[in-house]
Amino acid sequence: MPRISATAWLLPAVALLAGVLGVDAVWVAIAVASNRPCSWLAMLAALDVALLLRLTGVPPGPGRQLLAVLATALAVALAQWLIVATQLGIALGLQPVPSALRLGPSLA
Repeated sequence: MPRISATAWLLPAVALLAGVLGVDAVWVAIAVASNRPCSWLAMLAALDVALLLRLTGVPPGPGRQLLAVLATALAVALAQWLIVATQLGIALGLQPVPSALRLGPSLA
């Protein structure tokens, strides 16, 4: 397995961050509009992550698989957190971000 420098991981890391945030924004918007958790969007998040890793040139193998699983898990956790925060924020009259910052682990 070839070694890759730390700077070569910069593009995949930025692409993953943008991809996770983008798919989470879509997921939260659909979930809030439909008043359902829309868990099927986890598959879209996984496909997005896999495609981004492939397009940014991450070499195939166990490293890319692990990174894809971790990024997908992050996308799912963040989306669920933001869905709960948005729904509680609507009930309490808060915007989604302040509501997410006030949301403790016991409520998520």
